[in-house]
Amino acid sequence: MASQPNPDLTASLAMLHTAVMHTDKNIRDALDKSVEKLESAGQAAQDRTKWVVDELGRMRADFGDVYDKLNANGESLNSTVHDIFTQLCTGLRDVRAALADLTPPAPPPQHSTPPTPAPGPTVHETPGTERDRTSSATAPVTTITESGELPGETDLLTRAPLPARR
Repeated sequence: MASQPNPDLTASLAMLHTAVMHTDKNIRDALDKSVEKLESAGQAAQDRTKWVVDELGRMRADFGDVYDKLNANGESLNSTVHDIFTQLCTGLRDVRAALADLTPPAPPPQHSTPPTPAPGPTVHETPGTERDRTSSATAPVTTITESGELPGETDLLTRAPLPARR
């Protein structure tokens, strides 16, 4: 005769089967949620990486533009400085030439012997008042030539020292 299955055993197997199936479903749901989180995190990281790569490309292009502008400005600045330096040198040469024209010639060397007085009328002083000594009779008389210049005036102008500058 055949034996009848044990009802407790059948119920236990049915419960075990239900528990395994339910656990399997829970594990699959948890794995699905985890995979979805990983996918969204990966997509966000990929988006950020793409943004960084794009920004680096723009920065590289901007850096190239700035580098080119700096080189161009450096060459322009160098050229401008060279031109100004040349103009300054020319101006200094002109100032030196003008100063050389204004500088009086060197005076002749002084002799160690005192100069002899020019021959002319000698005024003998006589005792008297101060007024007598400063009278117009003792002043030298100068005649004016036809040109309207005093004799020796041009010599005085060329030998006159320049006024001192402050």
